[in-house]
Amino acid sequence: MRVIRLTKLEALTIVLSIVAVIITQFLPVPGGDHIVTAGLLGALLTGAGNVTTFAAQAQTESMIVIGDVDTTNPLRGLSVEIDGIPFFNIPATNVALISAYAKWAVNIVGTVVGLVFKFATGRVPRSTTYRLTNDGATTPNIYAYSDADNGFPIICATKQINASSYEDFVKFSALFVGTPANLTSAEIVFTNGYRATLTQFELEALFAMKNPTETNGDLAAVTIIDNRDKSIASCRLYCSAANTILVAKLPDGSFEEIKKAAIELQEF
Repeated sequence: MRVIRLTKLEALTIVLSIVAVIITQFLPVPGGDHIVTAGLLGALLTGAGNVTTFAAQAQTESMIVIGDVDTTNPLRGLSVEIDGIPFFNIPATNVALISAYAKWAVNIVGTVVGLVFKFATGRVPRSTTYRLTNDGATTPNIYAYSDADNGFPIICATKQINASSYEDFVKFSALFVGTPANLTSAEIVFTNGYRATLTQFELEALFAMKNPTETNGDLAAVTIIDNRDKSIASCRLYCSAANTILVAKLPDGSFEEIKKAAIELQEF
């Protein structure tokens, strides 16, 4: 058997070549902010009011699909905790708000379409817990995936407005009015300085001018005040009867700044 003797330089060259090959297997593809991850979390537990929990996940995926995109929304409650903080929290009484948010976040409409829930701008590498509250007996599979890396979480929380009362909102990406018939009016101050008082129907027309909508300019029968273009500086909502408002805020700062905003909104 012939023994090949290598110089130290030759041996080092071979070792470095092997290491380089191994490293390239873990490097992102060109344009590397489009790293795709996916996975089946499990199935939704059957029974109205039952909560399905996926705890201690290593990361937050930016999206969840329940069943497939033309499955009727089976949820009455949904929350996502990141590092123990509830960045996304819709209490277990709001089927319509959950459906409206899903459709708004990914710009899809239809009588049943809307089962893609967007929680972040991309994968967030932090400990995550998902909680999904069933509204019935269906048990669809739940899939979590991302289409980008280095993402930031979206903040979502609800606010109750009492009868014959009002509430002020600033620095929001969207407001979802749970019971449009109970909304008296909205006083809006635009970033250009213009002020307007709008009814439910005018708000729906304003939303429909810029977004795909369903009946009467709503999504899932929920009136939406969209501010993704940051054209609204503030909004005051007057309600004749009790109303639940879902507040959504897209990320616009560091993770610590977003976490602080999430805590403040949950306490709001």
